[in-house]
Amino acid sequence: MKLCLKCNSSNQDFDTVCINCGSPLDSSNGSGTYDTNTGMDFDSPSFSGTDPIMLVKTNGMAIASLVLGIVGVLLSCCCYIGLIPAILAIIFGIISKAEIKKSLGNQKGDGMALAGIILGGLVLLVTIGLIILAMVIGGTNSSYQFWEEFIRQIEQNNGVSGQY
Repeated sequence: MKLCLKCNSSNQDFDTVCINCGSPLDSSNGSGTYDTNTGMDFDSPSFSGTDPIMLVKTNGMAIASLVLGIVGVLLSCCCYIGLIPAILAIIFGIISKAEIKKSLGNQKGDGMALAGIILGGLVLLVTIGLIILAMVIGGTNSSYQFWEEFIRQIEQNNGVSGQY
């Protein structure tokens, strides 16, 4: 039973306000065994000491998304192979965010999933930009000249390719 500090009337253990005066009941009125972090009153008759404690796990796909995003950044600096982990980081990040949302608090890692999605997206955008830039710069002179010379050679040899 909880005693109201204002009017000294008796209340049930689960009451949060006094049934007599309506003032808030301090849950730590008893022996001080009320856990403010979990909201569990250890003096309550409903607490058996064997109640299951829910452990929150970090979603594995969220971790994978973050790691793949970082690997994508590192590999994109030297070659285009960073595109593969970047795409996987985005996919794993989206899937893990959905799983975390469905878990109703049993899983965590939403920030890691978001970071993986952002890193993967940046690598994807930068790599596509570099590919387009390489095509524009490389395709202006050398590619055009190559095909022009190739066609001229074919015309000179009556349709038979000589050097090419």
